[in-house]
Parts: sequence; structure tokens; C-alpha cells
Amino acid sequence: MKGKKFKIFGVMMALAMVVSMMSVGIAAADPGSLKWSEIKLPQDGAVGDYTLFNDSDVGPLAASPDGGTLYAASGEDMDTLMRSSDGGSTWKMVVTKIDGEDATNFDDAIVAIAVSPDYDDDDTIVVVTEANVYISIDRGKGFSITGDWSDPTSIALAADADGNLGAMLVGDSDDVYLKAGLIGSWIAQEVDASVLAVGFSTTYADDELIVAVVSDGDTKVRTKFGTSAWGATIADSILYDISGDVPETFDSERASLGIPADFSATNPTLFVGVSADGVGDIYKIA
Repeated sequence: MKGKKFKIFGVMMALAMVVSMMSVGIAAADPGSLKWSEIKLPQDGAVGDYTLFNDSDVGPLAASPDGGTLYAASGEDMDTLMRSSDGGSTWKMVVTKIDGEDATNFDDAIVAIAVSPDYDDDDTIVVVTEANVYISIDRGKGFSITGDWSDPTSIALAADADGNLGAMLVGDSDDVYLKAGLIGSWIAQEVDASVLAVGFSTTYADDELIVAVVSDGDTKVRTKFGTSAWGATIADSILYDISGDVPETFDSERASLGIPADFSATNPTLFVGVSADGVGDIYKIA
């Protein structure tokens, strides 16, 4: 950050278009209903008791369901986990153990953090680095490394019918991996593409719907129900760049998923942020 203006996904993005999940049709976004604004960060001593610390930098961020506890990646190498227990007013480094060994930071940069939907009871957080996936069941006092990864990129957690942690989903450079809660093995979902972001339907306990943003020369949003094939019911969506005279597909380097609270198989609206070569866009899929 270092005093610069903060831009969504690191660049100023425009909501370029709407792509239907029910087909691959393209429709231009209505400029009258869409507006994005740049947010200026407060300076040292700004009114409101907000402070921007010199030379600070913040990476992935995750919040507990009630918003009271926050976790964030920090540090020059983005390998340090920080926690706030008062909604972000104060922060402390999470000093922890990894596989039983004392550690103050992770071996690689943190790329994603997720907090259990039942965090108040199960104390579970998951940290994804460039090389490993770490699970803690005691709010970061100790982590264990889980799975055998190529290049993990993203993490999502889902609740079961009782509101407990029911499933974990990890995106990797070569597949999507699903795990039943804290038990069992990671099962590859055979997406056959580089996976940039993953997410669960908010009604996953009922519809078993998972979402992945993948790149294989084109950038696609793919969906899968339980053991069915990808796109079996909600068709795959291919993202297009419509800035030129002819719409073109494109490859992406990074992606993020914004899944609304009412997202489900019957209301499949979501937002996808993508970037490549320092520029990006946000797409609405509905």
C-alpha cells in the first residue's frame, strides 16, 4: 500500500459485461446501473482514528462469521499471519507451531485464508500458501500441513445442514480438490485446467454446487453438482473481452469470486474478478 491509492484487485476495474451462466451469450452492462469508485486510504492521524502505517502491506484477508475476528497476511514476503479480535482496531502476529515445530511465519507467501462457518465452536482456520495448505483447529496456535499440492491458489469452506464445517475446497494449478470437513482425503474434481479461484454455493449442503474460475488459454467459470460432470446443469461460462470490435476470449493470471449470500442453483448470480498483465475486469454472471 505505502500511501498509494487502493484499487480493487490492484487496478481500477470496470464492470465490462454480463455473461449468462445458462448459456455463453454476451450482453453489454447497463452503464446507468453500474458504478465503481476509487477508494483513497486515510493518512496518518486522519479523523476517525484510522492510521495507515508507513511501509505496511496487507495481503489476503478473512473474517469470522460475526466479523469480530479478522485474519490477514502481512510482512515483506507476505508470509506472516496477523489476527485482530476487535474487528480490525488492533492486530497481533499469530505465533504458532507448524506440524509441531515452533514457527513465527510460513515458508511461503500466503495466497488465501478462510475461516470456518462454525468458527465460534470449532476454532478452524485454513491458510493457503504458494506451496502448501495449512489447517488449524485452535485459532492458529498450531497448524498441520494437509494434502500434496502443485501450486495452490485458493480456498473455500462450506457449512453442512447444521451450520458446522461440512466441506473444504482448494483450487490448484492443475485441479480442484474437495474434502469432507476435517476428515477424509482430498478428492480431485478433474477440471483439467489451471484453477484460479474456487467457491461453494451458499446452499451447498442441499445442492452440492461448487464453482471454479479456470484458465486454459480461455478464462472460464465452471460449475459442478456433486458427482456430476462439470457444467452438467448450469452450463460453463466463457469470459470475453468486448473492448475491441470483435469479442475475444483471454487467458488470466489471477481471479477472485464474489458469491452473494443468496447464491444457489436456483439463483446462480455471482461476480468474477480477473486480471492479467497488470489490468483486469469484473464480470457479473447471472
